[in-house]
Amino acid sequence: MLRPLRREKRPGRDLAMYILSRQGIYTHKEIGSAFGVGYTSVTGALLRADEYLRKEGVSKKNRG
Repeated sequence: MLRPLRREKRPGRDLAMYILSRQGIYTHKEIGSAFGVGYTSVTGALLRADEYLRKEGVSKKNRG
């Protein structure tokens, strides 16, 4: 889960990053360091996680 793979779908990792980010106590740099990716990769993961949640029908109201 920690090893970055380009162009691989990893919804579990992306959602974990999303949750950490939404808590508001971790920076993208800290999250990226925990997952072994750069801080700019965290932004992409958050966008993908938001898309996963949207496709699953989870409303923004329920996401916080």
